[in-house]
Amino acid sequence: MAVTTGFSPALDQTARRTVARPAHRVFVHATDRMHPGVFGLAVGSYAALLAVFWLFFTTGVDMAINLVICTVYLAMYLGVPLIMARIASRAAATSEPGRLSAFLRGGLETASGTLSGWSAMTQVLIVPVSLAVGAVAMGIAAKVLA
Repeated sequence: MAVTTGFSPALDQTARRTVARPAHRVFVHATDRMHPGVFGLAVGSYAALLAVFWLFFTTGVDMAINLVICTVYLAMYLGVPLIMARIASRAAATSEPGRLSAFLRGGLETASGTLSGWSAMTQVLIVPVSLAVGAVAMGIAAKVLA
């Protein structure tokens, strides 16, 4: 079916270009599992956040007690999924994850479609990295203004 505007051939060409759908990217190596390196980067970001809190905001015993509690909560927050993943990997025969660069070039299958590896990593890391960068900025500002 041809798209025509009825005005001129030039307008007809423009109408065809605007109606054409963009080509979808096909991922050759799409996987249904997030690469463990992405989780390692997230854990490192949270550890950096906690280290910034210990370096910049420990002003006395009261704050140290609060940071010990935060450290225990972070250990639980990160430890429980790690233990569950280890138990699941022993129960199921899973293949080696491969290189992180291959994951980033490939894709990740989700319930709503396929994401690029970079997009999946960005979605996982945006919050912890932003928190760590913000904590560093606040810590520097607090030390400069003190």
